[in-house]
Amino acid sequence: MFDLELPTSRQSVGRDPTQYVHGLILNTAESLQRTGTPWDGYLVAGALLKELDQLGVGEAHQEFVSEMRAAVDASRAKHRALLDLLLSGLLGDRANQVFTLEDLEAAGIERAIPIRYFPD
Repeated sequence: MFDLELPTSRQSVGRDPTQYVHGLILNTAESLQRTGTPWDGYLVAGALLKELDQLGVGEAHQEFVSEMRAAVDASRAKHRALLDLLLSGLLGDRANQVFTLEDLEAAGIERAIPIRYFPD
């Protein structure tokens, strides 16, 4: 809808100057996805937290995790800002375009539905 194709893999990044920027966008998106903490992926960790308390490192661990989470959140925000900057540069005046859900539907673009809204 923005009249721009972006690479989705290394193989689709070309060798002209604009495509170099496409490669940087791809690298930035991949870097954003890798940014995290050792706790990413845990859904329930009560037993692990109890064990850390029993080892006498629970409180210190919580401080580490809190600091790490703040750093990760800041890094993710910077990644998103860089993506916004790069895409704004590529899109120029088109960067300010806004599309409605109806526009997306008319273009045949499927909307992602959060899992929590799936019927039982």
